[in-house]
Amino acid sequence: MKTILLALFLALCTVFVNAQEENSTKKIETNLGFWLGTNYTILQSKMGEPTGIDFDNGFSFTLGLLADFRLGKHFSLSPKAGLAFYDADVYKVSNFEATLLGEAFPMAIEFACHFNFRSSEKENNFYFVAGPSYRKNLENNSIAFENHDFTIDFGIGMERKNQDFIFSPELKYSVGLRDINRSFQLNDLYFNTVSLILGFK
Repeated sequence: MKTILLALFLALCTVFVNAQEENSTKKIETNLGFWLGTNYTILQSKMGEPTGIDFDNGFSFTLGLLADFRLGKHFSLSPKAGLAFYDADVYKVSNFEATLLGEAFPMAIEFACHFNFRSSEKENNFYFVAGPSYRKNLENNSIAFENHDFTIDFGIGMERKNQDFIFSPELKYSVGLRDINRSFQLNDLYFNTVSLILGFK
């Protein structure tokens, strides 16, 4: 799975580099902005959830800053930096009592480099987004999980151009690439998320 995702990402990089070369003589349009939204965590064990272990996934929120560099009619590069809060707890259940083993990334700083493909240059258009991101835990209070992770993000969004700004709601799925487990009571643990964000630029 990771090999396929990385291959798709490299293919996207090739497409965007070619697009940038074709438009190297043109002025690059740049938009700066911010986003805010909500996220839902999906903790996943590829080897199966161990007996007596319960994953508690929930909703939280995220916000940050973004930039958008147009590389052509349909392509753009969009770096992002933000702060995210996650509701992702792991419990050990025994004799009808639950003991918290740890919280995965309760508060994290994130950096992403996304590539966007737009359907058109009209005032209202759809776009696809894909790219890597890095997540660093800011609350180093858990010995059960790693404090950083890498993901590959995929999503779809819509741009609506207004008189003073561009409004861009986006639905994104992030696939955790790193086993963040450090507890002997778990086999492995991957941190995936679904996010709905509202961008203004």
